[in-house]
Amino acid sequence: MKHFFFLRKIFQSLLITILFASIISAQTVKFGDNIGTKSNVLVSNGNTIKIEYTFGGYNTETIKINGKEYINISAPGMSQLMEKGYPQLPVFKKSVVIPDLPAMNVRVLESDYFESTTAPVMPSKGHFTRDIDPNSVPYIFADAYRTDALYPQKNVSLDEPYIVRDLRGCVVQFNPVQYNPVKNTLRIYRRMVVEVYPDNSKSSVNPFYRLFPLAKVDYDFAGIYRELFMNYGVGSTRYDSIPEPGRLLVIYASQYASAIMPFVQWKQSRGLTVLTADYPATTGSGSAAIKNYIQNLYNTPEKVTYIVLVGESDQIPTLLGLSESAPSDPCYVKLAGNDAYPDAFISRISCQTISNLNYVITKLIKYERDVQMGAPWYKQALGVASNEGAPTPDSLRANWLRDTLLLHGFSQVDKQYQSWWTIPGIQSSINSGKSLINYIGHGSRTSWGTINYGVSNIYQLTNGWMNPFIIDVACVNGNFTLAECMEEAWLRAGDTINPKGGIGAFGASTNASWVPPCDMQTHSNYLLAHQYRKTTGAICFFGIMSAMDIWGGSTGEGLKIMEQYNIIGDCTTLLTFGVPLGPAISHTPLPNTENLNGPYVVTAAITPANAPLIPGATKLFWTRASVFSDSITMNNTGGNTWTASIPGNSAPALYKYYIKTRDTMQRNAFAPGGAPVNYYSFIASSDTSKPVITHTAIGNTPKSQWPITVNATATDNIGIDSVWVKWYKNNTYNIKRFKLNSTGGNNYSAPFNSTQAEVVYGDTIYYRIFARDNSSAHNMDSTQLYNFAIINQTNFYIGNGTNSSNYPFTTYWMDGRTDMLYTASELAASGAGFGTVTKIGFNVITADPAPMNGFKIKFQNTSATTLNGFVSTGWTNCYDGVYTLPGIGWQMITLQTPFVWNGTSNLLIEICYNNSAYTQYSPVYSTAISGMTWGQYTDLPTGDGCIDLSTGSLQAYRPNIGLTITSVQAEEQQVGKLPTSFVLSQNYPNPFNPVTKINFDIPKQTFVAVRIYDILGREIKTLVNEMKQPGSYSVAFNASEFASGVYFYRLETPGFTDVKRMLLIK
Repeated sequence: MKHFFFLRKIFQSLLITILFASIISAQTVKFGDNIGTKSNVLVSNGNTIKIEYTFGGYNTETIKINGKEYINISAPGMSQLMEKGYPQLPVFKKSVVIPDLPAMNVRVLESDYFESTTAPVMPSKGHFTRDIDPNSVPYIFADAYRTDALYPQKNVSLDEPYIVRDLRGCVVQFNPVQYNPVKNTLRIYRRMVVEVYPDNSKSSVNPFYRLFPLAKVDYDFAGIYRELFMNYGVGSTRYDSIPEPGRLLVIYASQYASAIMPFVQWKQSRGLTVLTADYPATTGSGSAAIKNYIQNLYNTPEKVTYIVLVGESDQIPTLLGLSESAPSDPCYVKLAGNDAYPDAFISRISCQTISNLNYVITKLIKYERDVQMGAPWYKQALGVASNEGAPTPDSLRANWLRDTLLLHGFSQVDKQYQSWWTIPGIQSSINSGKSLINYIGHGSRTSWGTINYGVSNIYQLTNGWMNPFIIDVACVNGNFTLAECMEEAWLRAGDTINPKGGIGAFGASTNASWVPPCDMQTHSNYLLAHQYRKTTGAICFFGIMSAMDIWGGSTGEGLKIMEQYNIIGDCTTLLTFGVPLGPAISHTPLPNTENLNGPYVVTAAITPANAPLIPGATKLFWTRASVFSDSITMNNTGGNTWTASIPGNSAPALYKYYIKTRDTMQRNAFAPGGAPVNYYSFIASSDTSKPVITHTAIGNTPKSQWPITVNATATDNIGIDSVWVKWYKNNTYNIKRFKLNSTGGNNYSAPFNSTQAEVVYGDTIYYRIFARDNSSAHNMDSTQLYNFAIINQTNFYIGNGTNSSNYPFTTYWMDGRTDMLYTASELAASGAGFGTVTKIGFNVITADPAPMNGFKIKFQNTSATTLNGFVSTGWTNCYDGVYTLPGIGWQMITLQTPFVWNGTSNLLIEICYNNSAYTQYSPVYSTAISGMTWGQYTDLPTGDGCIDLSTGSLQAYRPNIGLTITSVQAEEQQVGKLPTSFVLSQNYPNPFNPVTKINFDIPKQTFVAVRIYDILGREIKTLVNEMKQPGSYSVAFNASEFASGVYFYRLETPGFTDVKRMLLIK
């Protein structure tokens, strides 16, 4: 149905002939030294750039399309124009550094060309994703084939400027071949000189306003600039690189605070400056807060080079890309300018449990630290590829990668291609040891789709600590927002007893296009094979930037590939393929102290790397001044432990120090990295500073979640002695306290020291957090007094079927509308009662990441028992905006306007949306029930699905639903004559289920309490507990959370008490 509709739309807009092609011959046309394009920067003076292009020839393949011969023109080192239906011709694209502020233009200064007749040139099929068989995509011939003119019209053009971290650049496009389809002639430019220059007549796009003058550039990015920009290093466009690695920011989910410390210490010993941030305590909650936190660090003079997120997407959220809403951690590193080029490297260590994270961190550390000198697996790789794709099949592209690796140090690259591949063959190759795997083919979230090698196979590997890095060209292998994807499995598989899997993977979270990711993979392999870049972040992200230059920069395919490709693993991992890094130093810096006399004992763990340390070469350098003039030889006190003591001088002082060692392979190691420019420091002085406490206030809390946990961070220049909470309920009659326990770093946490039976709905909890430091003065501080209420908010679920329903998220279509009816008896059976609906949710089977625009949720109380069409009146609009399913399982949507369900009517719900494009279904679990769901979906070219879908039909399955309901204590003051005495009336109705009303009269102003008791005399609920004016009152009691039986209600005032009995029958 959908495929027919899609084709019908194409036929309405284009005249198509479906043609089939086959390659029948190939040849090389050469008229220079080498085929392809060479570029040479003649001038680059910080203002204008002159570039000389020479084009020496090309390759042709003769292809039959529907019996007629056409040629495909290509050249090594060049991409091709891929506008659907237009001639597919070679093109050369590469960036130049341009000035920070002006608009830029380009002009031709010199050219040399000739013309020749040719066979017809084949049209491009355009870009399409790898879930589509290339042979199913038709060739079409656009109007250009009927136009007597050259295509493309221009020989040279500029893309819009972009900013990549330190520099502003733009892509220069050189088209050496132009084609006239009517005359079947080629115009070929053998040489051309062009000038890129500032053009004051144009408005500037994406100017670069610097926060700080540029003096030096990051080491990893310096190498990227040399490859990315033709003119980097020419004239004034070269900057010295910082010798040490850039700063690393580790953002971790709170529960991993302790588990990440070995990772942090190892990276510090490698020389990186490591910053850590707790999510959400430090960064703030939500993806926008994370982006802002990273941006603020980037805006400092030191910037940030690497970001590692530690946690799954439901623990640390990702962003959604602009191109197609792809789950996209790289969107966090769009940090300079308004373009999409990444300005830092980012990856995600995605683990499910603390024990799995401990193993993954062990794997990452061992990979860098415990290098197996001479082990053959470091120089061996595996290529897995389909045989699809025309005129360039995936297997040919895999052979190109293989050639690159074998020409630059790899001794063996196994081939598992579609013509002969087997799953046992792939397993055997990986188990024997491979450092790199390239895959090109179809994919699903959990497998290499062409061969169906997937997650279960990864978990069956026996490759031990020989862990490869995987570069995937496939659809959705890297969709980490749902259940475990293939790239996550590579990282997670195994444990410390039975290690296996990979060291990391680079894959797409949405459907990958056919060609652009191959260009990324090609350049990443080129960098890796030559060892021009060594970190996974630099290798992968520069591969992306190279592809962006070719395929649209910050638009189109360039934007898409940048946003959809994520590194699962550690972007600082060094892929050195058996070359050890040198000794590793791990040290916990000394804290501030009130000890003025010393000594101050410095302890470090120093791990050799395939070579012993030189005796006497492990030293502690220290000073109380600005220059390091003193050093102490450190002593080995056992194993890898080394110590030395800094003397005190009985006076307050700032001490600075660092550690240096050297091994017999003449490799130095420093702690901290970048010493002596970087160093550790501590202050010896008396302390008067109070601790600093950070806490996010607790909001109103359902009784079912009591006792809730208090989380806080506490920091101090000397150190924290203890953190605790003082609290009380309603009044200060009974003040309690409890200790917060350290959960790692500066984080503290503990639940209230209470039980559920000790609170009732309407109670107010007041609390304050205290902290005391380790100083001799025991400095102490506290937060403000916080408070929150205990509320009657509970989740209720209706339906337990396991059928799949495409309603209400029918996003395979552009527009959808669903009405769903749930009876009062069903709601009551689930335990729900009269109250305010604040959230609605569905149990999602598969979640499409694309947003639903014009998304609306409507409610109404109704007497209807079945549906026979859409209901158009009586609605309360509770949600109106854009909604994206965050994942699978129960997904609750917070209503913008809560809805009051009266407790007796049936509940009717409508969900609709209005998209401008379709993606895929997001089915939910449902229950077979007739007459309760009415739905319709279609692709409306105009209009709104919430308004214009009006027919629809009954559906056999009704979605299972979850509702969050806050019970309402409906208290009313009756208008009329003031009462003359205290009266407590019998409740009505009685017996009742689940709501009844209790009436009482108050003749004078007084304090009034109305409480409910069970048959044993235990107080279970407080309905009223406050000062009242004279009058008649009615209060509702909702017993939805209680069992059937006899209950008592009691009215208490100073001088009057009365008790009555009531019966709850469910």
